[in-house]
Amino acid sequence: MIAFWISAAGLSAAAGALVLRSAARAGATQGVSPDLDAHKRQLGEIDRLAEGGLLDEAEHRAARAEAGRRLLAAADTAETWTRDGAGPRRLAVAVAAVAPLLAVAAYVFIGSPGFSDQPFARRVAEWRATDPAQLDPPRIAAVLETLAAQRPNDAEPLKHLALARSASGDLAGAEQALRRAVRLAPGRADLWTGLGETFVAQANGQVTGDAQVAFREALKIDPTSLSARYHLGRGKIGDGDLAGGLADWRALTADL
Repeated sequence: MIAFWISAAGLSAAAGALVLRSAARAGATQGVSPDLDAHKRQLGEIDRLAEGGLLDEAEHRAARAEAGRRLLAAADTAETWTRDGAGPRRLAVAVAAVAPLLAVAAYVFIGSPGFSDQPFARRVAEWRATDPAQLDPPRIAAVLETLAAQRPNDAEPLKHLALARSASGDLAGAEQALRRAVRLAPGRADLWTGLGETFVAQANGQVTGDAQVAFREALKIDPTSLSARYHLGRGKIGDGDLAGGLADWRALTADL
């Protein structure tokens, strides 16, 4: 029964996500974002700095790529809501209706209703005895969860659990594991950079305020941290401090 419920839960989650997405985008029309002009001006400023010889070719490409990415992100959010969404709403309803049928089909084909259930703890024990190279990230994460529970005062299993969860696409779970890890070992720069990188991944590449806090904590412990220095430079560029971000990157490359 567990395989069935896992499949059903996954299908329900997927259906719910599609329903929400369809409903949210049902009547989207193109609007004008106040951020678009600012990002376009930043692109122009970068080109002017390059033309004036203040940026070399590599710095120009890197800064322009970052500004262009933020321009595209701002364009993606430049939508306003209307009530005209009958087509997407019909799609959402259809998906929601089909999901239970798919769940039943999954049960019939992979649920093995004629067999008794295998306790999850037993399966985790089997995975733990298996060569990790033969396990996918979700199973590795399940094994590491048991290790973390057995060693509640050790940050190391939590660090690896966060990596496995990230590989599984569970960024919220990775964040949770790393938050626990930094509470146990606040003096480890690698845990703070891992937390910062998780925040960046959650924000689709943007160096958010939470990410910057984590990277600054890492730098307090290890001023040479490449990841922290790189991302803080990106954060400055994203916040409009182009000169400051490029200065950070120049200092970083000089230390390599």
